[in-house]
Amino acid sequence: MTTFTLTLTTKADIVNARNKIRQAAEEIGFSPIDRTKVVTAISELTRTVIRHAAGATMMVQLLDELEKTGMRITVTISDSPAHIPEKPSVLRTILDEELHHVKRLMNTYAITAEPEKGITISTGKWALK
Repeated sequence: MTTFTLTLTTKADIVNARNKIRQAAEEIGFSPIDRTKVVTAISELTRTVIRHAAGATMMVQLLDELEKTGMRITVTISDSPAHIPEKPSVLRTILDEELHHVKRLMNTYAITAEPEKGITISTGKWALK
């Protein structure tokens, strides 16, 4: 399993995340259509997170399991005033509404908000072997 982490602070980080995800999707062996879906979803995810909570961290795990390969992407927004200008529960609702395309393009999607921990957005895409 390969893992890498990116910080989401500026618009340049959106381009960096797109490039890294595209490269990872090619490495996994995603079809051209699935690569496009993943890159589009990550573009929306990173753009939305930077707009509302710059300073988040995105961890990408490339997975290789018995019947499928894929990637799991986890974005963590720490519970600090600099990262979450609104209350975490309010920001969670805003993000969930704005990330509707991520839900549609990826196989898995979840978002949680916990006091003291912040917000976690998890999404993933699978390719059958």
